[in-house]
Amino acid sequence: MKRRVQFFLCAGCFLATLGLVLIQGCSNQIPPVSSVVAQSTPLPSNYISNFENGSVTVNPNLLGYPPVIPTGPVTELDPNGSPAFRPGVWVLTTFGGPPGASNAVNSTFVVPNTVADSVDSSTYALHVGPVTLIAAGKYESDQLLCHLVTTPSNPYFDATAFTGIKFYYKIQSSASASVTDNNTNRVVQIAIDQTLPADGGPGGTCPPPDSNCFNHYQVKLPNTSTTVGGVDQWAVTQFAFTAFASPGYGTVTPPGLANHKTKFLFIQWQFSNNAQGTPAPVTTETNFWVDNVQFY
Repeated sequence: MKRRVQFFLCAGCFLATLGLVLIQGCSNQIPPVSSVVAQSTPLPSNYISNFENGSVTVNPNLLGYPPVIPTGPVTELDPNGSPAFRPGVWVLTTFGGPPGASNAVNSTFVVPNTVADSVDSSTYALHVGPVTLIAAGKYESDQLLCHLVTTPSNPYFDATAFTGIKFYYKIQSSASASVTDNNTNRVVQIAIDQTLPADGGPGGTCPPPDSNCFNHYQVKLPNTSTTVGGVDQWAVTQFAFTAFASPGYGTVTPPGLANHKTKFLFIQWQFSNNAQGTPAPVTTETNFWVDNVQFY
């Protein structure tokens, strides 16, 4: 079953309201981007993004990208008629909710790091929330995505050079937070070709029906942050690809995310109360931060 999702891009470098598109969970629908905004300071080749210039685009120096990335207006074909390469982009989504009260996410999500501490003193970071999530029995969730490649004709990222993912993470879970995140299901997922349906976005090969799909490899995230003086702290979080497992639904894919490194599509942080089938709407709050996302 498809669901309607509201997409937003951050206004740090450009702002695009992307409207509503049909997906369940995340369909890998790529927003149209008229130009590529590069990071102002070159990042190491294992870095996906550190957000220090407010950009939603992925590090153009990421190992696995071609040595030269086209600049200027992005079109499907370059002047020589070959498919142009388009680097990745970050998107914030949500979907569902009760009739007349659709869920929504914050329109700007690459923002000044107002919760800096000794672990992460950077200038900018990703902030999801604070927003209210209402589950009406349709697996509603708030989803922060990094599409690793946005070339429609070849949307796969080859992660062969890496063995895992690392990022800074802070969940506003203490009483000192302005809004306490009280979701009950927090995961980070990596989607591959075999977990995304063909009608869910470029690169999907999961056969119909769609209920067989969206079973992206995942690991659970901590439900709370370490606190100092009652204040939530940033933490360096990392997971080897071998730690990612199937969530237990959908068509069974060959075991082991590490066996699918050449077909990575996107990384997704998904927060929800996992309330499928709940007879009455369940309301939770989402409020978390992510920064310095990198492979290792």
